[in-house]
Amino acid sequence: MDRRKNTHLRLMSMIFLLLFVKGICLQCQSEAGKEIDYHVMGTFTVDGKATPLKYVYTWYDSSLSDSKQKDLMLLFSDKPVPDDADIPFDLGDLGRKGKIHAIEVRYSISKGSIVGGAIYHEGFGNMMMAFGGQYQVRAELSTLTDSLVEGKIFTEEPQESFDDHTWEVEAEFKTALKMEGSR
Repeated sequence: MDRRKNTHLRLMSMIFLLLFVKGICLQCQSEAGKEIDYHVMGTFTVDGKATPLKYVYTWYDSSLSDSKQKDLMLLFSDKPVPDDADIPFDLGDLGRKGKIHAIEVRYSISKGSIVGGAIYHEGFGNMMMAFGGQYQVRAELSTLTDSLVEGKIFTEEPQESFDDHTWEVEAEFKTALKMEGSR
């Protein structure tokens, strides 16, 4: 009888241990799956034509003003950017052909502001439109960690390019932050 009782206790212990481990695994999967709700919501408007932004890509790049610093690059688009796309060259071509509508901004972490960027859109003809401090593009980052960036970018009013195109952007986003040089 004692032998049977020991076998029964060992079996119950094993079952308890398996259920405990399975419960921990399910908890981890559940928490990992709901940890971050990645999204982007907003519009990019060129010459009065609004395009919904559905994708955001982020990565670090060397700062243009101080090689010891990093800038945060943010690329917002209406369509997915091909994995093998060479930014800015391939995006310029895709934008000219109307196959993608995108805005890229360079956020200086040390300055806490956008210091430049580029627009990829057929409305600008045969060139991508690069911009710097002359345009009023703002960023408000509510979260910036090694793995997550969250915030919004916006123009307070429509911006006018040198060749008389108007454009504006407004987007809220939350996304994973990639390592330097990758998307």
